[in-house]
Amino acid sequence: MAGGAGELVLVVEHDPAVAELQRRSLTREGYRVEVEPDPAAAPDAAARLRPDAVVLDLSTTAAPAELYRRVADALVGRPSRPGGRVVAVVGPIDPAVARGLGAHR
Repeated sequence: MAGGAGELVLVVEHDPAVAELQRRSLTREGYRVEVEPDPAAAPDAAARLRPDAVVLDLSTTAAPAELYRRVADALVGRPSRPGGRVVAVVGPIDPAVARGLGAHR
């Protein structure tokens, strides 16, 4: 996704100020941006919008690994570009949860 080129990014962020900051930054770099404020709706939004990437705030959910997997699964098998990218954004996190998300350390 170097340079935007009109690719679609789904931003999943409950805080309107943070979502707006992400939207502005990504738009300035040439990306189209859709914002989903409800983390529980993120998998459906990803399936419906078929974004090129998802910026996913995992700090507001009780089951971050499950949400991550559901969003990633929604991106699998897109005809235009299989296997979209998910960027997980987290605050302080339990090491066990980080390992569940694929962290190596």
